[in-house]
Amino acid sequence: MIMGLRRLSALLLAMLFCVFLLGQAPHADVEIARDLVYAAADGEALKLDVYLPRGVAGLTPVVLAFHGGSWMANGRAELGALAEYLTARGYAVVVPSYRLIPRHIYPAQLEDARAAARWVAVHAKEYRWDMKRFVLLGHSAGGQLAGLLATDRPADLPTPRCMIDLFGPMDFTGVPPSLKAKWTVKMYLGAAQEEKPELYAAASPITHVTPDDPPFLIVHGVKDDVVPIAQSERMRAVLEAAKVPVEYHPVPGAGHILPTPGTTAGRTMLEHVAAYLRARCPASE
Repeated sequence: MIMGLRRLSALLLAMLFCVFLLGQAPHADVEIARDLVYAAADGEALKLDVYLPRGVAGLTPVVLAFHGGSWMANGRAELGALAEYLTARGYAVVVPSYRLIPRHIYPAQLEDARAAARWVAVHAKEYRWDMKRFVLLGHSAGGQLAGLLATDRPADLPTPRCMIDLFGPMDFTGVPPSLKAKWTVKMYLGAAQEEKPELYAAASPITHVTPDDPPFLIVHGVKDDVVPIAQSERMRAVLEAAKVPVEYHPVPGAGHILPTPGTTAGRTMLEHVAAYLRARCPASE
């Protein structure tokens, strides 16, 4: 009897372990290539992950997605759930790492973001990406980097079909940050605002908005206590004044969260992103 219970316990544990592994496995319709080197800087290999939809006959749109973490933490895995969500719906997603503070200050992160965009363009034929359906996306700190690629883009970078801003800091000058944010931005930019106001303006996507910028989707949690929602409201106003198409969704009850299907607010954010892409950049066209 005791032996039978032990065997049953072992069987149950094995089943639970299998369930755990299945929970960690990528979506069946998603192929992932990890740790691809896209550039090198300061003796450091810069890597990215590529999420590819399986079984797609033609060209696919590609989303270049930048993670958050206050430019000092987190990494590519942060956007894994979002990437799989979009890839299962027919979008290729590229998620790069970039150099982090305090070892590397701005503009190292922007240089890396631009290098990642160039890598996507160079490898588009290999992966069968349609660069006419190239999308920028950024979460939190990554939103600032994606925002600069959208509004202050060198001529050699691919032109985005649209830009998705998930509560990124868009203006380092116009909205007084919290003390914590002020300290983080000072570390990121390497100086206080009163010391280098021109640097704070240049690093703000809002400064560079012009009528020829790509359409924007802005999603922001109403209860965000890290990046104030006023950042998104001001960016929306400046985009509208420049006649840039912008869709804005404040998410009730949401704080500074990851857009994942694991929470109601996270699912709402993902649904806004998916609906926007279906309208602006369909997976098949």
